Amino acid sequence: MYGKLLHACHVVPAGRSYLTSLEVFLGQFHNHPFHLHSPPRRTASDLQWWKTKLGQPTLARPIPSPTPIIDARAYSDASSETGIRITIRDKWRAWQLLLGWKADGRDIGWAEAIGFLLLVLTLFPSAPRGSHIKVFGDNRGVVKGWWKGRSQNKPTNDVFRDVHALTEEEGIFFHTRYVPSKENPADNPSRGVYDHQSCLLPAILIPLSIRQYLCDFDAPLTPSESQLVWEVKAPSPLPRPDHTSLHQERANFNDELECHARAVFSRMQGWDDS
Repeated sequence: MYGKLLHACHVVPAGRSYLTSLEVFLGQFHNHPFHLHSPPRRTASDLQWWKTKLGQPTLARPIPSPTPIIDARAYSDASSETGIRITIRDKWRAWQLLLGWKADGRDIGWAEAIGFLLLVLTLFPSAPRGSHIKVFGDNRGVVKGWWKGRSQNKPTNDVFRDVHALTEEEGIFFHTRYVPSKENPADNPSRGVYDHQSCLLPAILIPLSIRQYLCDFDAPLTPSESQLVWEVKAPSPLPRPDHTSLHQERANFNDELECHARAVFSRMQGWDDS
């Protein structure tokens, strides 16, 4: 079944991101091929996606032919300390990563994939249907992952699924290319060094699925976000005193004081009470 679905990905490119659970499941049989195994949790929903897709009345894809690829001079980058930044020619836009984004498998690779998604969303309004556009990034995992159409990291793979759905709906195709960080125009600004705001790209609507993890760089913090920032920046409370150890220290001090007093009294009286 896996082989047949993989072959079907030539017509359904988005299907590659719905084969990752089956790939993990196949790997479980490597050392114990005749034992019973439980499939990964997402396997059933992935197969349901395939069932729905293959059940469509028509399912086709044009045979690839030589096609000009537009270089939009579009770049994306992410920094785990600050946020995400994209540039298109001399225009830019940035987003802040919110507290708590780095959890449940989300890492810098996921943030770089979000930069790719935001770049795609920004390019859509001005791209003609059927066009092929080249975009750049300095994270090899994201760049090469998009070549394969999927990622073994589940949160990153979810981002790829969103991009697949958008490209199918809009009929616009994106080709990722790697660029070293020092040659990436979006590198320094992703770390909080912004250009003049007269060069800002139009704001886009952040997808609901990731809205809890980032916001526009100039967006005011909500009350809940402000509270989280205060909790992180607020000084840690002083430790509560240990009354048990304090009482012990006082008892030791009283014993020492009593011994010292006895010694002084003995010297004054010229006798030893031992």
